[in-house]
Amino acid sequence: MKSKAKKYIFLMLVFEMLFMATCASAAISYFNQTETFESDTADADPNESWYSYKDMGYEYANATSDSAYAGSKSYRINDSTLASGEVAYFNWSESSSYSYLEFYYKIDNTTHNESRIYIVDSADTGLARFDITVNDSGIYNVTYRNYTAAIWSATGLTNNTWYRLRWDFNYTTDQMRGRLFTSGGTALNDSWCPIEDGSGAYDYSNVASFQVVSYVDQDVYLYLDNIKLYKSYDWGGVGETTDYVLGQIIPILFAVFLLIVISGMALSGVLSIDAMIALMLAAIIGLVCLAVVFGLY
Repeated sequence: MKSKAKKYIFLMLVFEMLFMATCASAAISYFNQTETFESDTADADPNESWYSYKDMGYEYANATSDSAYAGSKSYRINDSTLASGEVAYFNWSESSSYSYLEFYYKIDNTTHNESRIYIVDSADTGLARFDITVNDSGIYNVTYRNYTAAIWSATGLTNNTWYRLRWDFNYTTDQMRGRLFTSGGTALNDSWCPIEDGSGAYDYSNVASFQVVSYVDQDVYLYLDNIKLYKSYDWGGVGETTDYVLGQIIPILFAVFLLIVISGMALSGVLSIDAMIALMLAAIIGLVCLAVVFGLY
């Protein structure tokens, strides 16, 4: 009986090590942060650990409960002082080679004339921007620009309607992809463009913040919601690691695995005190392996 128990325990340990190695190699980790403004106080500055916020000059630039893409709150800028250079900063806690940034937005074309939303690197260089403008007839459009040119324009968009804007970053080719979607996910415009300065040559290695900037004599009435910053990576990284393979699926499979082994030993007639002690030691070893794998991510 003792010989059979030892064989079971040995086989269980072998399967356990193979299982841990497979899970470690298959785990998917990524940085994923979303600002929904639901935890912020209405009429106060937004606040999250993964960015620092500051606004300069705007009459109103706060979290608000009067409209939202999802939930009950969003972020609103409302300004009619007709000044130039007023700005709201969302500076990320760490500049890095992020994968993409996206956000939902909505305007009121009776009180919004123009706003410029920039993506900025760690040297405070404006890399690309979305211009949200309204003409004298109340018709508004979105234009995607790099330093030298307008890449695309979407005209005649629907007032008081949520849309989604997104940047994708390619640090190898020094390009950014600007996209416009309806709130339901239909793509309206989509194009890559080179990121360059006035001389036609500019390399960028990271992005660090985005900024909402006013233009002279142009009112702003703009909502933002569900701001999402994403980065995929291999080992370690900044921010919060979201990993459902490690966090939920592996522990469940490990528990099922132990139950199968115990049931198999009981049906084979080798369930004894010695076998149970050995099984408990194997389970402890397995838990230690899980802890080590968790510690790597």
